[in-house]
Amino acid sequence: MVRIVILLAPVFVSLFWAFTLMGDNKGHHVSRRYLSVFMLLPAMLMFCHFLYFAPFPDWFVYFDLFLQYFGLLIFPLFHIYFRLLTVDDKISLKKLLILQILPIIYTGFYAAAVLNSSLPEYKAWLFNKTIDPTTQSVQFLQMMRIAGKIIFTLQTIYYVVTNHLLINKYADRAIQFYSDVRDAKTGYAKLLNLSIILSGATTLVLYMIGRAFLMSADGMIFLGWTTLTVTLYFIGSLGARQKVINPDVELVNNDEHFQLVTPSIKEQDIFINKILYEFEGNKIYLNKDMTIHDLAKIVGSNRTYLSNAINQEFDQNFCAFVNGFRVKELERVLLENPDFAVEEYVARCGFGSVNSMKRSVAAITHAPFSELKAMVLMKKQA
Repeated sequence: MVRIVILLAPVFVSLFWAFTLMGDNKGHHVSRRYLSVFMLLPAMLMFCHFLYFAPFPDWFVYFDLFLQYFGLLIFPLFHIYFRLLTVDDKISLKKLLILQILPIIYTGFYAAAVLNSSLPEYKAWLFNKTIDPTTQSVQFLQMMRIAGKIIFTLQTIYYVVTNHLLINKYADRAIQFYSDVRDAKTGYAKLLNLSIILSGATTLVLYMIGRAFLMSADGMIFLGWTTLTVTLYFIGSLGARQKVINPDVELVNNDEHFQLVTPSIKEQDIFINKILYEFEGNKIYLNKDMTIHDLAKIVGSNRTYLSNAINQEFDQNFCAFVNGFRVKELERVLLENPDFAVEEYVARCGFGSVNSMKRSVAAITHAPFSELKAMVLMKKQA
């Protein structure tokens, strides 16, 4: 019973996030909606593994081809998610088909190897029962199994590197768009990419150990399947919090196509004063969800020009500029209300979370929140 629960755990975790993300993606970027559908793939993959190790040999025979296909498809399709975060504004059917070429070709050859053997021989080979290893059909099956492991390994390496390059290339777009430090950083996306390494490495280790050994090794199954379950849980959890890294891929913002015109010095001054008025007078930074797109609407500007103006005039990116005002507001609130709970400071000063507040304080004052509070209170006593 315990073995079955462990084997089914990654299936249920994947389904949990598939339906959770699917039911809570209204108004979210297409990447989140895609991830909700993608999580069905590891659910199907791990269900195939469940049939093998439960074991249900009579059922698994008809699912083995799906296992081979899903196993090689999972990382290419996960790569689509990273493209939606950075360079694609929609799911391209052409890209989906291109990424499936190698898995389809391999599965086709594997199917040929299966058809080249008799059902009893194929079933015996699958479950490592005594068979003649010198027959042509068994050698063909063995060759395809080795080829599958090699392709899986190469795919893992390729997509980890490709996703990493995409994240790094567009990381600066996030800090020029979001005001929340958490959203402006790419930490969640990098952790999601690292999940490929963890799940890929775990799968390869299980491959090397071999099905024959795992079939009777409950300890190894517990360790391997628990690792995969935890990894799938974090993929869903991180995906629920990850916002698009390159906001230019969002269709809602694609109305900003007009050409930028270099303003005169007088026009530049008027524009900067407009920005400062909104921050110092109207305190728009208290909106924790504010983006540069929101500010562009308020001051009547193209957000690209707005970003450049802030960079040039204040030598800061948008995220740092906004959080500078929030930290000043925090110092004022600390001075007037030193006994507030930390969460109250977050709510009153426009930060998205306690973590975002602490990271902003450290980045701007080069001191942790506790030291900033102590310094403010010392000034008050003086």
